[in-house]
Amino acid sequence: MTLEAGARAPVADLAAGRWNAAVDSLDGSVFLRDEWLRAIAGGGLVDADAAHVVLDADGEITALAACLLTRRCPKLEMFREYYLSSPFAGQTVGVVHSMYAQRSQLLARSEADRARLLTELEDRCRDAAGLFLPMVAAGDPLLDLVRDRGYAVGLLSCTNVLPIHWASLDEYLASRPSRKRNNIRHVLRTVEREGVTVEVRRDAEAVDTLARMVERTARRHGSPLFFDGRFLRSVVTALGAKASVFVVTAGERVLLSCLALHHGGELVPWCIGLDYDALPQYDQYNALYIAIIRYAIEHGVREVNFGRSTYLIKRKFGCVQRPVYAAMTGPPHHAADRREWIDAIDRRARRELAEVSLAVTDGDEYARKVGER
Repeated sequence: MTLEAGARAPVADLAAGRWNAAVDSLDGSVFLRDEWLRAIAGGGLVDADAAHVVLDADGEITALAACLLTRRCPKLEMFREYYLSSPFAGQTVGVVHSMYAQRSQLLARSEADRARLLTELEDRCRDAAGLFLPMVAAGDPLLDLVRDRGYAVGLLSCTNVLPIHWASLDEYLASRPSRKRNNIRHVLRTVEREGVTVEVRRDAEAVDTLARMVERTARRHGSPLFFDGRFLRSVVTALGAKASVFVVTAGERVLLSCLALHHGGELVPWCIGLDYDALPQYDQYNALYIAIIRYAIEHGVREVNFGRSTYLIKRKFGCVQRPVYAAMTGPPHHAADRREWIDAIDRRARRELAEVSLAVTDGDEYARKVGER
């Protein structure tokens, strides 16, 4: 049978503990947990109704998916305008599972359940402009499934992933090629000389500081405000110990603030705000990366997902680039528009990767440097 969550109460028809237990047993990310979905619903920035699906067999959850019938979302609006003016602007779109997550997942014990789950989602979104999966990771069986069903599919970008398999920061440094190791050691000496320190905090003051820094960064770029104070407080309050704020300072001056989410074996540095005027004087960005890697090693993290872009910096620290794809389906009369939009996203992604000497071909689990296989 299927259970549908009520609008604005992501798992109203299912105990939160049971939903979360299923997410964990099916190796879902923090962005699928009940607390996260409630934070999205209550954070004020997103106007959406839940269209989640649970497959239940004799009391056991065998598959689940979170989908938001999204009317308004700053990230979705940016996404529709930044890549290409979209024919779906202003229309409700079913998003798996929010534009604020780092990947689109359908959790299932079997491929048959995954296919059934996707069919249910398509049905829930039949009156919307389409069903949109913004970030399907390379290697996820979902990618082959949506291609087989005729979805418009295109490369969106790459996420920078750092597998963690060291017992200490010194062991990590020893594993880096000599040039990159020496560069990182130079950073450590530099930030010490500059008096730069990094704290990991969860208090209300740290969240307020984060909100101010994020707003400052948005103004600097002239971009919409994706994370306001209410939204960030909602996320941190909901996730509790799974949310940590990294605060980088020099004396009394806050140089950078980053909210990282930690669940299971994954750590996700999720949103960031920084003092651009301090960049010529301080090395706060590199200080943050080293602090996150140290934290990951000390807390038994399996993998750090550093998100998209800034590939050259992240490669220095050992990240590999995992392709993620945008996929969309919907009413037949919009098929050409969908294909044009997704193709434009794909072309832009490949140009941006080429600018940093990276390339992706179908079937690549990771991006490769141009000229390498």
